[in-house]
Amino acid sequence: DFAEKLSDSELRTVKQKSMELKTIQSTEDSPDAMATIPTLSITDLNPTNTEYPISVHENYNDEHITYITHELGFTSDTVYINYGVDVESIDFADVPILLLFQMLLMQTGIEGEYTDVELDQQIGIHTGGIRVSLLIESVHQESSPDGLIVAEGDYFTTRLFLRGKSFTRDVDDLTSLMHKILTKANLDSQSKALEILKKKISDMSQDITQSGHRYANSRLKARYSVWQYVNEHVGGITGYQELKKLLALVENDWGSVQQRLLDLRTKILEHRDGTILDVTGDTQVLQTVQSSINKFITTLHGDRKLEPYRRHLDGERPHLWATAARERMEQNTPILNECFVVQTQVQYVGKGGKLYDSKESYSGAVDVIAHFLQTGYYWETIRVLNNAYGAFMVYMPSDGLLNSLSYRDPNLLKTLDAYNNVPEELSRAVQNISSGNKQYVQTLTNAIIGTIGDIDGPGRTPEEKGWIALLRWMKGSTEERRQRYRDDILKTNIQDFLDLASRLANRSNSSDFSVAVVGSNDKCQEAIDAGMDLKLVPVE
Repeated sequence: DFAEKLSDSELRTVKQKSMELKTIQSTEDSPDAMATIPTLSITDLNPTNTEYPISVHENYNDEHITYITHELGFTSDTVYINYGVDVESIDFADVPILLLFQMLLMQTGIEGEYTDVELDQQIGIHTGGIRVSLLIESVHQESSPDGLIVAEGDYFTTRLFLRGKSFTRDVDDLTSLMHKILTKANLDSQSKALEILKKKISDMSQDITQSGHRYANSRLKARYSVWQYVNEHVGGITGYQELKKLLALVENDWGSVQQRLLDLRTKILEHRDGTILDVTGDTQVLQTVQSSINKFITTLHGDRKLEPYRRHLDGERPHLWATAARERMEQNTPILNECFVVQTQVQYVGKGGKLYDSKESYSGAVDVIAHFLQTGYYWETIRVLNNAYGAFMVYMPSDGLLNSLSYRDPNLLKTLDAYNNVPEELSRAVQNISSGNKQYVQTLTNAIIGTIGDIDGPGRTPEEKGWIALLRWMKGSTEERRQRYRDDILKTNIQDFLDLASRLANRSNSSDFSVAVVGSNDKCQEAIDAGMDLKLVPVE
């Protein structure tokens, strides 16, 4: 041990230097030092949001497809296609099967045509890539009032997307490959299913240990929102546990799993009214590919007779999974403090919950204050003084949720104390901002600029612009609501700080908030011994 090799004098020197360093770290920079840092001002920001073009055609050509286009500037003869099928018709109990189906699509080849290697070669020759993703997103309830209103968690959309791009000359190959992958992927290989599941479970196990803050965040959200529980059921600790159960089933009863995979695909393909074909390109690209797109759409239903078209809007009614998901949510993610025990020397400490109730108005100013705390108080207290690698405050306005998280944290109770002291820190910030403290005023300005920067993002590719516009449409996010949120951000003031301090003081120590920790058994047991109500949950 290094310390054992030091003399008493050397140890005293190390301790003295350590104390001096902590004093320097906890001392605020002088106004003159802060003034030397180049800064932007709020007047440099664009007061309006960036919007991307979108044209929506429901029941396009009477084919029961919603056809969406995004006509952008020059896209270099490249077309971007998102082919999404609604998966709401499957039973919620089959969500793990859906995940296996998603993972198998790109890795098993096409029945009677391509092996998995040959499929990869075809994709590489004719396209710029194809990927499959499951989208689960909250949507704005059609009957809810306009404005910034917390959504009901029962309203969400679930679609399986195949996303790809190609030059215009290859668009027929791109769409053909997409359709074959969805409709004809081999689903008969037990060995491939076992290989995929074992790798996925291994990757998630490692990820829980190395990025535990994401799993703590997911668990917190799952306790307070049905659609967030569905997300946790897919990609959180609950999802990890479900995949381990599915692995045992694949090992011991592959025949039943394969049949469920085949039945699931049939159900998805029969549920056409929620299908989306989304295409992005410049004017010339869209004109060039239009005949190919029309031909592709006419082949989607095959020889199946179509029922009368039913307009499909996700916000018109609760999702079909909502009832079953709520029951599982109350069973699997009750509102209590949990420590998910893994083999680690550091903790990922989360605390959060409902800042706003369902149907209550929310404010974009909270987003700014979260940035303010994360880059100021959390950085100085949790990161610098208490030696965690990072600390975050995550605001999810449409869900009414606010979570605090730490990353690679040597502490647990100290970090929770820092979270609990946020109302007092906000009051202190109000006093300093009101008195004209230049450092606090500049920190607030920086937080506003940073929040707007997160919304606007860096320079976006045509693919990203089309996808963002599609998501906004699917979620029912209107230009008016987005602008109101931006306006809230730009006019953030001390009253917003006081309002948030009051809300947190009333809610953070009630059942509206709870704790989720991914950490070591010793550190969590230490918290229990100190009197904390904390349930230990081994993650194996």
